[in-house]
Amino acid sequence: GTVLKRAMKGQFDLMGAMAKIAEEAQDASKLPKAGAGPLATEAHVVDLLKRGVLFASNEAVLRHMNDLQKQQMLLMAMADMMMEAYAVDSAVARARQIALEQGEVQARIPTLLAQIYLANALRAVRQRAEDLLVNVLPEGELAGKLEALGRFFGLYRFATIPAKLAVADHLLERE
Repeated sequence: GTVLKRAMKGQFDLMGAMAKIAEEAQDASKLPKAGAGPLATEAHVVDLLKRGVLFASNEAVLRHMNDLQKQQMLLMAMADMMMEAYAVDSAVARARQIALEQGEVQARIPTLLAQIYLANALRAVRQRAEDLLVNVLPEGELAGKLEALGRFFGLYRFATIPAKLAVADHLLERE
């Protein structure tokens, strides 16, 4: 609710950002490309995840602009996605910072933890975003919007089991 209130007061251009994201959703060539450096792929995936959250949230806002405050379950879904996006963004940014400051060898465990978290968060946020769209869109629009949403979530695959085993081994070695 707070983000929407600030946007309505003109404190930031939310509608401009939403329009750009809607355009990107329709044309994958307009999506931003990954940068370089440690965890560049993960940072890119987080950026796309955040865009996916905004894309799905925008659909809910457009459909329920007049009664959004009464749509508590929709607001909760949007808030959950935004919190998850913020948390995973923080985790990846911190692991990148460690890698840049201390080197990739020292950042091995923080990197693995960020990658594990990102893989899990991506699946959870995608599911929430799909559920949100299913609950706000008419059947005739749903397939196209789900396909567009997939452009934001379909790029990252990470084997979490070997990473979790490596983290567990690291923790056992420290004892």
